[in-house]
Amino acid sequence: MAAEEEDRAADEAAGALWSLELALAAGKMAFPGLDRQPDAAREGFKARNGWMDELTDAEVDEIQRALDACLDAVQGAGGEEAPERPVEGMP
Repeated sequence: MAAEEEDRAADEAAGALWSLELALAAGKMAFPGLDRQPDAAREGFKARNGWMDELTDAEVDEIQRALDACLDAVQGAGGEEAPERPVEGMP
């Protein structure tokens, strides 16, 4: 009996694997190039943000000080709640 259960479990696992392979193949046919999207996104990110790698330590420190000052000013200006602003098209 145990051998039959093991065989049935192995058959179910093989069937599940085959179903997964079919689904992956169908996805590649339905969405061609989907497997290349992460690479393209990574390259786009590098292109947009590559300038940051060229910053000197002094420039990074200057940016950090300016950002800290900006955040302090924003936090000190308004308290904890944002002011109520009318939204166009809303009553």
